[in-house]
Amino acid sequence: MAIKLERLVKTYYDTLEEGKVLGRKCPVCGNVEWPPVYACNACGAMETEWCEMSGKGEIIQLIQPTAMSLKPAYKHLEPYAYAWVKCAEGPERNVMIRGITRQNAAYVRAHLPYPVHMEIVQMNRYKTCVFAIDPIEADGTPAKAAEPAAAAPVSGTLEALKELFAQTYGVDAATLSGATLLEDMQGPSVKFVGLVARLEDEFDAVISVTEASAAKTIGGLAALIDGGEAAPAESAAAAAPADTASAAGAEEESETLQALKELFAKTYKVDASTLKADTPMDSLEGPSVLFVGLVARLEDEFDAVISVTEASAAKTIGGLAKLVDAERE
Repeated sequence: MAIKLERLVKTYYDTLEEGKVLGRKCPVCGNVEWPPVYACNACGAMETEWCEMSGKGEIIQLIQPTAMSLKPAYKHLEPYAYAWVKCAEGPERNVMIRGITRQNAAYVRAHLPYPVHMEIVQMNRYKTCVFAIDPIEADGTPAKAAEPAAAAPVSGTLEALKELFAQTYGVDAATLSGATLLEDMQGPSVKFVGLVARLEDEFDAVISVTEASAAKTIGGLAALIDGGEAAPAESAAAAAPADTASAAGAEEESETLQALKELFAKTYKVDASTLKADTPMDSLEGPSVLFVGLVARLEDEFDAVISVTEASAAKTIGGLAKLVDAERE
């Protein structure tokens, strides 16, 4: 029996960008797999079908992380803990739970299984799914929403900018505020997109920005261009003795890798000798494509001319609003 293979990972993450969480349901026994996999782990059926998750679940066991185990990369998700969660559709996983504090953790443990819901959050260049509890006090009573500060009325410019950001990045304008950091609005690097566009001429290869980004490193991109047949150059270098690793690595670099290093050096204005096969591509930063497009729309929307550099320096949406107002005065 032929099995139709789909690009599960790509479809899953593309759909997260649309605000939906997908699982895979077995057409034979009804078992749901999340995160999605091809085969059913309950009955062994070889094919499953897409289904949208309800987002509901409950904590079975809660684990509070120590202060030293908190990860800097997850700072924007604090406070959080880890828990064994059972989704309403059946799948059970060890996942992150947002909203758990030292104060309310005891109440949650005393009322297991405790209800949670899925949340889609931004992690650098991609979105992912975590779980969260509704905000509560230490005694389990609903947490009171913070009283809005008595501040000056929100300017019309800021409201218009929020709508413009929402349209550009495909997010809910209600989640944006004057304090929203511009650097949190992620998108592929302008320079990286331009570099990928040159691959067709340079290497006679057609590769999408998504595929190129997924390669992670310059060596990975070289292997992708070569059709996945070239072994990563860093593996060969790692196997060489310490005193000859550098020379061996240089000798064993493929022509594609050497050409790519030169291309990256020209694009990002860096020294090619500082680039290696294991250089992370996301370490070579540039302004977001989406952000550049948004700034380009400012002239039509607000009758103001602002450079990408000036807009980036504003740091927040509120800061950008003030910059626009200053240009219009």
